[in-house]
Amino acid sequence: MNQKIYVPMLGAVCQPIEACKDSREIRPSANPEDFLVLVGLLWRIPPPSSGEARVKRLHALDLRGLGANH
Repeated sequence: MNQKIYVPMLGAVCQPIEACKDSREIRPSANPEDFLVLVGLLWRIPPPSSGEARVKRLHALDLRGLGANH
């Protein structure tokens, strides 16, 4: 990815992830770059009718993986 796009996007993701770590809503080892990779998978799924169920499953998996109890 182009650094001009990636760096601001990473910064935008870092702030809420760090805030959630501080409040213990997500685990301390959660990594903003890993999160972007996982969310990037969602962008590659086909449009709604064929991909909607998959998007929901992967999004739930992504959020569970960030959970504080892990």
